[in-house]
Amino acid sequence: MNALLAQLVNLLGAVLLMLAFAMIAQRRVLSLINLFTLQGAVLVLSTLVVAYVTAQSHLYVSAGITFALKVLLIPWLLHRVVERLQIQSDVETLINIPTTMLI
Repeated sequence: MNALLAQLVNLLGAVLLMLAFAMIAQRRVLSLINLFTLQGAVLVLSTLVVAYVTAQSHLYVSAGITFALKVLLIPWLLHRVVERLQIQSDVETLINIPTTMLI
């Protein structure tokens, strides 16, 4: 059981890394906010699995705070800002995407 959960933690870590690369390559603001939310949800799930495996109760608190802030509050605030500023276009990057990925 613990070996399966350890593999799940590794999988979630790989998903977090892929989401980070997807966020770097994203140019649309709304898609970037959605990727940020998804990254937060995967981080919460990973923290919950580690909390279960190690039986450390403070990790449950950390997962709850991460869920409240990174999955609910911050994306909601960002969506409100996007609506108020009426942002509907792409964002121009200072450095092109392949160079950013290499850095």
